Amino acid sequence: MKFISPRTLSGRIIWTVMLGLAMWSAFDHIGWKNERSRLLLEIPARLAAAHIAQTVRTINSLPGEDANRAVQALSRPGFSLSWRNAASPPEHSEKSATESQQLVARAIRANFDGPLELKVLNARQFQAPDSRGLIFKLDGLQWQRGEFSVQVRMDDGRWLNIDCEEGEGGLSISPWWAFFRWGVPFVVFSSMLACLVRIAMRPLRAFAAAADDLAQNINRLPLTVAGPLELRNAIQALNNLQRKLLDYVGERTRILAAVSHDLKSPITRLRLRAEMLQDDDLRQRFRADLLEMETLANETLEFMRGIEVREPVRPIDVNALLDVVQSDAMEAGGEISISGAATRPLPGYARSLKRCLSNLVDNAVRYGERARILIRDESDMLEIVVSDDGPGIPVDHLSRVFEPFYRVEESRSRATGGSGLGLSIAQNIVLAHGGTLTLKNGGERGLEATLRFPRRRDCHA
Repeated sequence: MKFISPRTLSGRIIWTVMLGLAMWSAFDHIGWKNERSRLLLEIPARLAAAHIAQTVRTINSLPGEDANRAVQALSRPGFSLSWRNAASPPEHSEKSATESQQLVARAIRANFDGPLELKVLNARQFQAPDSRGLIFKLDGLQWQRGEFSVQVRMDDGRWLNIDCEEGEGGLSISPWWAFFRWGVPFVVFSSMLACLVRIAMRPLRAFAAAADDLAQNINRLPLTVAGPLELRNAIQALNNLQRKLLDYVGERTRILAAVSHDLKSPITRLRLRAEMLQDDDLRQRFRADLLEMETLANETLEFMRGIEVREPVRPIDVNALLDVVQSDAMEAGGEISISGAATRPLPGYARSLKRCLSNLVDNAVRYGERARILIRDESDMLEIVVSDDGPGIPVDHLSRVFEPFYRVEESRSRATGGSGLGLSIAQNIVLAHGGTLTLKNGGERGLEATLRFPRRRDCHA
């Protein structure tokens, strides 16, 4: 889960948004908690008011003696009924009544169509002594209960004293649902945010990989300009930098190639003058030195031409390209076989890739008598394996054969030769396509050259 690390841009975005979401949830929870507290305080008062109103209607519907018996019958612990002896209740001003007293009075009157004279003498609400679990403790809330004293003027003019105690009445307002209200959306939103940020960071990761790859391979395919405006500008700047670097390196390469080419003229003149020497031994030494100089100039020119890619990128039909390589090798007397096929074109440099494959096939035929080409094309990688039946390369030389002008000390065949540039040029061409070229010895005999070209879906043209 590296992408959510605070050290990454995606991680910082995710944690910043999650922190803001957590703060918003905390403030929302405080408001919800206060509202829930108010509701919990109202529940006992409203339940008591409904119970009192029902009792008053029942007693009012009975004649005198029956009403007295009903008062005694309806009285129980927590709900006491009695008749007041005085003609009127104690003086009690509704203006000085508490909010709970006013709530109880309004709730009782709401159950009657006509006016009702009543006095709420006491409406005290308190927290129940037994907490309902750890969540209530963490939330700072307990179930509420209330004690109420009410006097109501009955239809016969008497005053009825009602002293009652009410709790939640079985109504559950559990704080557990708060975790589903905030916890579940928080987790779902965080997961969706992580996925969206990861998708949004994908072009940026491709950009970072391309910038890192540019340090290893200046001839890599340019990035496709896509994504947000800021990222598009950064990609365009990287592509411009790559183009300028290629122009700079290309100019230096052409200068060196021109120098190597121009050396041929003085070498030719020196060879003619060497032929005029009278001393046969001195003439032979001059010939050898001039041949070495000419060979070095030709090899340098060949290498410079091989590493410079000066053609446009276009889709390459790999199957057709390999057919051409096979035909050329067979015309020269080589034995070539191809198995597998590419399922779709590969964007790249057609002439350069043909030269790369031709170098590998020529080496396989020269040192291994025959060449076998195996093609594997997967969704994210095109792999081409060129193998032979030759003696292979000593393990201690495998890591150096890609160096320009490097030759294995012991030739892989009876016929020595080669400039030591074929594999170096082939590797540069593969790198220009963003791929890799590796060599390994086969089982008992032979050498395998494996080319891997990534299928760039979202970062390259």
